[in-house]
Amino acid sequence: MKVTCVTYALTLCGVLFMPNVYAQETTLPPLTVSDSLTTAVPETLTTFTLTEPVTTLAEQTGIDYSNATHIEDVITSSDLATQTATIMAEIDELTSGPMRRGYGITVEQAINLALRNNIGLKIQYLTPQTRQWGIEGSWGEFDPTFTASVSASHTRSTTTDDDDSSNDVSSHSFGNNAMIGLSGFLPTGTNYSLSASMKRSGIQEESPWFDSTANFSVTQSLLKGAGTDVNMISIRTAENSYCSSLYQLQNNLITLVTNVQNAYWNLYIAIRALDIQRTSYNLSLQQTQQTMELVRVGRNTMLDLQSARAELAQNVTDVITAASTVKTAELTFMQLINPEVYPEGWNTHFYPIDAPVLKGETINVDDRVSLAMKLRPDLKQAMIDFDNSELTVMQTANGLLPKLDFFTDLSSGGSYNSFVGTVRSNMEPDQFGWSAGFEFSQKLQNRNAIASYAQAQIGRQYAMDSIENMRQTIQMDVRKAAISIESATRRVETTRITRELRELEYAAEVEKFNVSRSIQLLVNQAQRDLTNAALSEAQAQISLIASYLALYQAEASTLQRAGIKPIAPRSIYQTKNN
Repeated sequence: MKVTCVTYALTLCGVLFMPNVYAQETTLPPLTVSDSLTTAVPETLTTFTLTEPVTTLAEQTGIDYSNATHIEDVITSSDLATQTATIMAEIDELTSGPMRRGYGITVEQAINLALRNNIGLKIQYLTPQTRQWGIEGSWGEFDPTFTASVSASHTRSTTTDDDDSSNDVSSHSFGNNAMIGLSGFLPTGTNYSLSASMKRSGIQEESPWFDSTANFSVTQSLLKGAGTDVNMISIRTAENSYCSSLYQLQNNLITLVTNVQNAYWNLYIAIRALDIQRTSYNLSLQQTQQTMELVRVGRNTMLDLQSARAELAQNVTDVITAASTVKTAELTFMQLINPEVYPEGWNTHFYPIDAPVLKGETINVDDRVSLAMKLRPDLKQAMIDFDNSELTVMQTANGLLPKLDFFTDLSSGGSYNSFVGTVRSNMEPDQFGWSAGFEFSQKLQNRNAIASYAQAQIGRQYAMDSIENMRQTIQMDVRKAAISIESATRRVETTRITRELRELEYAAEVEKFNVSRSIQLLVNQAQRDLTNAALSEAQAQISLIASYLALYQAEASTLQRAGIKPIAPRSIYQTKNN
């Protein structure tokens, strides 16, 4: 008897758009690196169209399943036609119903949808925006302050004559004050203040008197708090935090793109495994039919038929399990591209239309490590942390110095019986005055500053060691990924050979069974071995792809290989060594 291994291609209802279960080995073309994301993201899912008309199993076979019973009853039934129709109806309902309304999607489309719709990524976009405003806020320390005030007063008094009230004398005094001023702090460590005031006062309204003053003062730090290096540390730290948030976002993008690709291929292998299990079911069904015919003609016993039916029931269980795995993998994939943006919500279904293409490139581990040292965003974050620790050391070292300030004050003032006159008097040389001097202060023990400086030095050492630790981690990540690729590449070849041998073994066992030289139990075992070999071969192919994805993530080239321009913030300033 010639045995034909029927391979199904699964569409949305039961016909698979996949390569044969026993796919030929292919070679993966090299991935190209572009500077920008050139593929446009489809605006709606309606742009994803099916390449073939979808038909249900009922339409293909013309069998009415409306009166089908449960699988448990069918397995024990002697009506093989009813058994076949019912089991296939169960499988069709389980695996094909939700996918009939699905959309085919490529890896590139999946990445684009995730970049546009993923909720977690939208949240992560907010961090750099917040940090950018932090830079703006840190400059607020040097914003000048404008002040102004206006006041008025009035006092009335009466002098009383006890003997003659007609001699009582009333008087009143008044006062009006106005002042404006501008003060601020400069990055050089300079405090400045400029003010002007005017006072109008008198005993009677008819004879007011005007007093005006102008003042300009400057205080310059000479030791503690002197210079732009110290006073702009908060700005530089804010700029560093912003750069660090961009690198963190880049790292999150790499993780997201990697997760989307892994989820895509996990969904692919889940559907592929379902196809293999359905193929195994069809082989079991053919074998059960053949065994029943042999029992009817007396060439086999009922024990063989019961064994065949038991294997058929097990195949149905395997199909149910595989279908459940498909649904779980689909949920994981859908969560990454956020199904809630589509009208169907979580009832939206996708199926992968890209087939795995296997690589065969040679991995130079040292070159990959060097590339990772240049691209890894987490290493760049560690370097930024070290820059921040250097700034902290610089700030706390300045705190050890004594406080020595130079101050000067220039002022002028004048009084006159008119507003114009008092302003003019302020401009006269003899109305100017000045003062200048130095002010010194120092805590005798200064323990707080000493402790802060010691802690800053420890923090700098911690940041330095963290960089070295990160470099070792990168070495480990890249080398482990390279080993995984080597192992997965070999498994692809060995599983292919195993599957081919299992095919021959199964065919031989069926031939022996047909001439009564074998038993159903051995045929069942050969079929299970063939199914497991096919599953292992398919899984090995996806494992190889996953290993390459892990390498790309370890060397931080995931975005470039997906055609996405990575975030590359420039160093905003040059840190000066203390």
